[in-house]
Amino acid sequence: MSPISETLDVSLMKQFSRIRVKDSTKFDIHEQLRDWLPGFRGSASAASTCMQCKFDLKSGRWLDLSLMPGNVLDSMNEFTKYDDIHKGELILHNLGYFTLELLGEIQKKGACYLSRLNVKTTMHEKLGEVLIELDFGKLYLLILRNGITRMETNVFMGKIIICQQDCPLNCCQSRSMNNV
Repeated sequence: MSPISETLDVSLMKQFSRIRVKDSTKFDIHEQLRDWLPGFRGSASAASTCMQCKFDLKSGRWLDLSLMPGNVLDSMNEFTKYDDIHKGELILHNLGYFTLELLGEIQKKGACYLSRLNVKTTMHEKLGEVLIELDFGKLYLLILRNGITRMETNVFMGKIIICQQDCPLNCCQSRSMNNV
């Protein structure tokens, strides 16, 4: 099997040392294995497993192929593997792995990522010293009206919680923002 990077003429791939794609699949297994590989129970099986797969598109090699209990969320699996993130990589994950903490770690290590945005995550743009929440509806109309095919901007993602004056704790700010 030849690496995908040899069969595709994609100049974008050349700027990354690795292009890591990660996904998983879950399936029920025999109930007798519930102590080692617990499932979600309820209407689901008492025992299930999750196969985690990580593949490097540039080299055509598997980076990880592991089994874990089916009741563990994908986002929890990646937390144990921060040391595997390297500068210059592109990391492609599905929404199940999306956490602001993981994206922050990827950024700190000098890698890039591509992930669908979780609908509960807010995006902000910095205008002067103020963070303004992005309105994707307005942004979409701007792109359509002006025939824009590509747009780059620095954004901040996360939640901003600002206590009001009547907050029982003295007026405080809690920011969970990552500059992307």
